[in-house]
Amino acid sequence: MAAVKADQAAAEAEVNRLGSDIAALEGMARARAGEPVEAYAKERIEEILAEEILRTGPGNRFRIPEMQPRAGGRVGSVTLTSEAATSPDLLGVHAEYPNDVLIMEENRLVPPSGSGSRLRFRGRVKLNGSTVESAQNENLSFILLEEAGLVYLTGRGTVTLGDGRVVHLP
Repeated sequence: MAAVKADQAAAEAEVNRLGSDIAALEGMARARAGEPVEAYAKERIEEILAEEILRTGPGNRFRIPEMQPRAGGRVGSVTLTSEAATSPDLLGVHAEYPNDVLIMEENRLVPPSGSGSRLRFRGRVKLNGSTVESAQNENLSFILLEEAGLVYLTGRGTVTLGDGRVVHLP
């Protein structure tokens, strides 16, 4: 256990040395795929982009305005997947990055739903009338904001909106 904590601390320190340099963080995540530093680097990229959007607004970033935060919803970050093996409509909620927190409500895991929450989609996930599908072995990451809805942060894939329109990201 002590060795794992030491590895995590070293990975976090390595990422922190790069500061807010997104290109350097992306390079680190690619070069160190599968190592603890990858998750810290990807999480830091999300944090930087989310902070910028909170500071300046979503601008012309893609968004799904129908997906709004829930009043009183808890804020956090998680990865969402489809549990297609058991039911294509069953939503999997996972703590993938170091600061992700799982939320239990009525004896089941639920995604964070408060304004400022970061939601990652892995694979093909149906949610509130839209289908989000990430590129293989990648996440599509969004931030949930009051009025703007679900705003794109990073990642590659497609979103099929409720009206049938398909949006390719990035």
